[in-house]
Amino acid sequence: MINRRQFLGSLGVVVLAGPVAADGQPAARLPRVGLIGTAPSAYTEAVKQGLSELGYVENKTVELDFRYSAGKAERFPEIAAALVTRGVDVLIASSEPATRAALQATATIPIVMLVADDPVTAGLVPSLSRPGGNLTGVSTFIPDLVGKRLELLQELVPKATRVAILGHAADPAVGRAFPEADRAGAVLRLAVEAYKVRELTDLEPVLAAIAKSGPDGLLVLQNFWMFPHRAKLAEFAARSGLPAVYGLKDYVIAGGLIAYAPDFAETYWRAGSLAGKILTGAKPGDIPIERSTKFEMAVNLKTAKALGLTIPQAVFLRANHVVE
Repeated sequence: MINRRQFLGSLGVVVLAGPVAADGQPAARLPRVGLIGTAPSAYTEAVKQGLSELGYVENKTVELDFRYSAGKAERFPEIAAALVTRGVDVLIASSEPATRAALQATATIPIVMLVADDPVTAGLVPSLSRPGGNLTGVSTFIPDLVGKRLELLQELVPKATRVAILGHAADPAVGRAFPEADRAGAVLRLAVEAYKVRELTDLEPVLAAIAKSGPDGLLVLQNFWMFPHRAKLAEFAARSGLPAVYGLKDYVIAGGLIAYAPDFAETYWRAGSLAGKILTGAKPGDIPIERSTKFEMAVNLKTAKALGLTIPQAVFLRANHVVE
């Protein structure tokens, strides 16, 4: 019989020895990729696919540590610090606030950012072609994207004269989109009404204000904070009889009318691919910032019918995803 002291002593030897490979040598540590996200989704799964293209397979040739903020931006610094302490070899940051948190947490660990704004305008990098430092990534910024969404709303509701724009003002990229909406509205002869939220407690009063104003349509500016509330926003638009355009197809799947956006599955895949390149030895500061080149449109025919709208043939033929 082994007494307690002998048992603990033997256990201590096992712990100190660490993992052992089949040949008796200590097992090599797998490279680690951390992700600072908002919530688990098919998009974060696409990161794994991008990594696998370069031979990095979860739990075989790479260790993944994906952590989420549940829509709370104030948690990004905490998550970034924890991943840095964990000793990740690459950090993937899924938004501009997450990227800034990662940059505050480390100046040496490579960061792959996913941002909706121009990284140069946002002050994240000095150049798209040579970002420098420990940062590279993918930008989904398209200068006329807000205008294209307003045009789409005008196609659906030709008689529209007033449109509400809803966004999370604490996100710098969204904040810069409001003036863009004003400019596009002036060209399209649409009066644009801005509605901004900063905290969860703001959402209900802001939605009530939109309903009271009675606009002809709604444009929801997508960001990390809005994403968890997509079903609520779709339900509000349906209840209020508001044709609404969104910045992500997930809103349409949740009951929203129509969305036009970069293909985020491809974007996250590219982020995984960039992380893989860095693991194989590439320096992030030498990797040019990539831009989204693939876009998708999603339409919910059931929601259109409930709103009494007929989707124009020209719009329907451009749709990549149709919910019936």
